[in-house]
Amino acid sequence: MTKLLLVLLCSFTILLSSAQDCENPLLTTYNFTALSSPEDVTSDFKYCKSLTQTCCSADTINSFKEKADDLISRLTESVAKRDIFLFDVRTKVIPKLQNKFQSLKNNAEKAIKTLNKKSHTKGNKKTADTTDTSDTTDNSEAIAVIQKFGDMKDQLGKLVPKAKAEMAHFQQFRAKCVVKLVKIQAAAWCLACDPDYTSKGITAGSLELSHGLKQSLISSCLKYFTHSERQNSLLTFSYLSDSLDSLISGLKAIANGTEEETGDFESVAIESEFNSWNVTDDTQKPVYFPANCTSDSCDWIELALFVAGEIKEDILAAGGSFYPEDEASDDDAEDDEDESGDEETRRLRGRMLQSGWNPDENESGIEVHMQVNPGGIDTSSAWRNGAFISGLLCLFIALLF
Repeated sequence: MTKLLLVLLCSFTILLSSAQDCENPLLTTYNFTALSSPEDVTSDFKYCKSLTQTCCSADTINSFKEKADDLISRLTESVAKRDIFLFDVRTKVIPKLQNKFQSLKNNAEKAIKTLNKKSHTKGNKKTADTTDTSDTTDNSEAIAVIQKFGDMKDQLGKLVPKAKAEMAHFQQFRAKCVVKLVKIQAAAWCLACDPDYTSKGITAGSLELSHGLKQSLISSCLKYFTHSERQNSLLTFSYLSDSLDSLISGLKAIANGTEEETGDFESVAIESEFNSWNVTDDTQKPVYFPANCTSDSCDWIELALFVAGEIKEDILAAGGSFYPEDEASDDDAEDDEDESGDEETRRLRGRMLQSGWNPDENESGIEVHMQVNPGGIDTSSAWRNGAFISGLLCLFIALLF
């Protein structure tokens, strides 16, 4: 009798787990109109061929190609604007600031000498008279901040040619990542129409990505994130332009021993750090490499880039995080360390790695293509649309001979 009850209970559990309906939460996420109950897929359906039953009409599924094309079109427009902006910063803005950055470096060196001299003098004074309780100001923090700004000239000397040389690679890695994510997005639209969604990664109303899918996204996008930060590093320098005169003035005051103006330099320095964060145009915001992303793990992809089954277009077009996340990454590292010490937690996390949504990237049957260089940036010279100019030059030479 006991065995019979166990068999019946197992059978009932299997039936529940395989129950199919049209209450997939992704239908609401994508604003798809759901059928009242699952229906068989017919030859009228052009895409999502892996489905045998569907909760979406043929018109809905047949619109996925247009949706994917529109998504690619928006992303293409955004990355083209960003490429042109990056190019103009590198070739027009930064060269005009070189002299100011040189002046920043020179005055930083003078200011550091002054601060070191003051610290040394106060230290000697205290040694000579052990009863002296006068302030022995430690200028190490101020010197570190000043050194940071003083080093910018040398950093620019390395970053500008590196950004130019790596532009083509950056664009290629970006196209690879975008195509991958748009294909996964299209597959997620198919999943939204699948009545058997509970067995394919949707639990507790949310989409859980499998370990295999996460690794595949990392493989396709990590180099894009890396090169994006390198290209965008120049933007931080350009957004300092409004503060350079004030920074130089503050450093001169420190170098001349006008201590009351040291605070002015510090306030300008802090303000300049936030200049790039106040940019409202997403195509002009500098980006940073996502916190804690490695070739083995990158939770940021699921937390910020492909969230609950939806691509965040502004972030994908930028290729990274809009804000530095050093503090958050430290907290996350501590949390991970705490969890790893719990044997039961490790065992459960091991199970989770084997579960979740793991689609074929071509599951939708929709072809996805992305222009590598939609902004027409010539990556081999300092001219935009250089391919066109080179073509005219070749034609001119051909006519001569």
